Amino acid sequence: MTRFARRQDKNHSPIIDAYEKLGVSVVDLSRAAEVCVAGLPDLVCALHGYMFFSETKTDIGNLNPAQLHFMEIWKAPVKVVRTVDDVVAVVNEIKLLTGAGRYVKKTPHE
Repeated sequence: MTRFARRQDKNHSPIIDAYEKLGVSVVDLSRAAEVCVAGLPDLVCALHGYMFFSETKTDIGNLNPAQLHFMEIWKAPVKVVRTVDDVVAVVNEIKLLTGAGRYVKKTPHE
C-alpha cells in the first residue's frame, strides 16, 4: 500500500464523462496505486493513437510527492485536470499534436 490515501475527488466522474463524450478512451486507475505503483495517475487515456495519463485534482488539490516523482520519471505525458474545461483543453492539444479531428470549442453537455 502507498502512504497516500487514494480517494476519488468529487470531480472524478464528471472528468471521465467529459473525456468519453469527446471521444477519448479512458481506463480508471484511481485504485491501482494502492496495490501497484505509488503516484500512478487516476486515468490512462487514448485519443487518435496518442496515449497519456490524466490526474484529476480539485481546484485546491495538490500533487503529492509520489505523484510528482511519477511525473518526473515517466516518459509519457501526464495531464493534470481540475475541470471539464481542462479536459477540453487537453483534447484540443492532442488534436493539434496528432492533426486529427476538429477543434472542440465548448464543453460537452449531458
